[in-house]
Amino acid sequence: MALSATEDGNAIATVDKSGGIRLWPVADGTREPVVIIGTAPRALALARDGAGFTLATLDHAGGVHVIRTTATGAVRERITLAGDQPVTELDATPDGFLALRADQTLDFVGLAGVVTAHLASEPGMHIESIVTRGHRALALVLEDKQLHGRWIDLDHGVDRVQWGTSTPKLEGKIVHGVLSPGGDLLAVTRPHSVHPALIDLAKGSQRKVALCVNQGWPRADGFEMDDAELLREGTAPVPLGFLTDGVVACSVMSSLVWWSTAGEAVQSQAGGLMVGTTPFAVTDRGVIVALGGNLAFGGVAELKFLGYGIHSVEHLHTGPGGLLLTAEQEALEVDPALQSRSRFESARGRIDWLAAIPLDERYAITLTSRRVYRTDGAQIAVFDGLASTQHQTLPYDVHDTELSYEPATGLLATSDGGVAMLVQLDPVSHTFGQPTRIGGGTLLSKLRVVDPALAGGVAALKFDDAGGGLTVGEILAKDIVPGGEAIAHTTYHVPGELLAVDRTGRVYTRAAAEGDIIAYRHGVAGARLRDMAAFSVLRPNADGSLLVAFDSPRVVLVASDGTVKWDIQHWNSMDVRWTPGGELAAQFSSGLATIDLATGGLAQRHCGWGFGLSDQPFDATVSTASICDIAR
Repeated sequence: MALSATEDGNAIATVDKSGGIRLWPVADGTREPVVIIGTAPRALALARDGAGFTLATLDHAGGVHVIRTTATGAVRERITLAGDQPVTELDATPDGFLALRADQTLDFVGLAGVVTAHLASEPGMHIESIVTRGHRALALVLEDKQLHGRWIDLDHGVDRVQWGTSTPKLEGKIVHGVLSPGGDLLAVTRPHSVHPALIDLAKGSQRKVALCVNQGWPRADGFEMDDAELLREGTAPVPLGFLTDGVVACSVMSSLVWWSTAGEAVQSQAGGLMVGTTPFAVTDRGVIVALGGNLAFGGVAELKFLGYGIHSVEHLHTGPGGLLLTAEQEALEVDPALQSRSRFESARGRIDWLAAIPLDERYAITLTSRRVYRTDGAQIAVFDGLASTQHQTLPYDVHDTELSYEPATGLLATSDGGVAMLVQLDPVSHTFGQPTRIGGGTLLSKLRVVDPALAGGVAALKFDDAGGGLTVGEILAKDIVPGGEAIAHTTYHVPGELLAVDRTGRVYTRAAAEGDIIAYRHGVAGARLRDMAAFSVLRPNADGSLLVAFDSPRVVLVASDGTVKWDIQHWNSMDVRWTPGGELAAQFSSGLATIDLATGGLAQRHCGWGFGLSDQPFDATVSTASICDIAR
């Protein structure tokens, strides 16, 4: 939503939709941006401060806040400027910041966050705006109804900033102006004109050369639009800034074009880069443009993109291999620090998994809708992320779209038509063997696998709907033989709707009358989780000692005896999952975070993967606030 850069273009500060500030300390793709918590600004300015940086932000009330950081973006100091009058304009120079106040006074704020010089307007003098480029600063001043420039002398040190000489009267009215690095030229737009102009500051007169577009534009270039329409829609050409004393960057019909001060178009690699109303900065490196959550660098000789290959998180899956997040075209397995560990790419160019269980850094069990293949039901496969292909496809017509896999036994619950089955994974070949059919089931039978060591020898539970409740069958591990058939060793009835099964064999149902959630073990009622009627997602941890109930934005952690440990809201949360290491991870639309089990607050956060500098544009469709920018 706002952007500022150092003069060399090698460091950038941005403000995101939620008001979060990001510092991009280098622009070569080797270091990710750092989130800086601060007051949501409407404008900001950035300058180098030795090895670190100083950011000055302007809030909506006209207050200026200075944030000093290290080279890596760690905050060293925060300062709020005093002043009775609000600041209306904030501009950066390499040595500090110029703050124009509502009473027409001008403060120079040094990199240490202290006002080192205060300039008052002279009688009859009204400052229209300030334009800066490098170490040069010019005030556009209206005096006796005539516009001229008044230099701000920055050459004598930050503690002796003073008014300098005046330019001659500037020809015509100016709506917007940008200053050349040498201070000789001002590129401007004028009211009621779609043709920008170059003003020679030594003479105050307009040069008789075209700028940004040819003299006959737009009709000479085939655009059937009149000047009034272009001005009304805000699509008239605008000079964005000078790259050098001889080359100007312009926005023409929202596209970046380069133009020489001799009046001719300059061919470039960045032609057509969209700017329009997008935040931008013009630097010695070129034009830096905001693209969603990423940046584009458009120069005369290059076009580069800086940012993340993946912003949006469509689904979050968990399994013995860790956490697997899916975006539209690929999936990433992330480590406990939420950093990318391995990448799964789809050979078809899109990830269409209904569910997935990561097994290790290479393989995952996936469930894909057969509608992708124009058939009914679902398809289970072992996916090879390294080869981007199905390593094994199970020839079953699956109707239960919840994957249930137990790493202790390697058993996966599945079905073929109306027959419930268990298949066992060979950890060496990463393939499933012959199925064990489960007898005594119905067309709608569901299977859930558990850990026999925790469940008293039970390896799987079979569920059938029965009169407002469930008939549960316990299948023992010793009865499961590949290629054979197993039947329930014990059956019993539990009331309510099935919500979850943990690895110890506890069955969690929602009581029809009260709406409470009740835990059953071997058919015997145990803990009752009260006032949980609203929750449709219940996820037990590995040993069943903790459960998380989720109904966005509400997240509740409950002990196995029903004691509520905390009840908290995390806005924009989409899912919660337990990691193999026992941590609780939350999915947001543009990031992941771990949740502190003691407090319920967010701990580690990660937003965006695949960071770097690229010749190709990244996904720029991010439209939601990042969890990394929400105040901690």
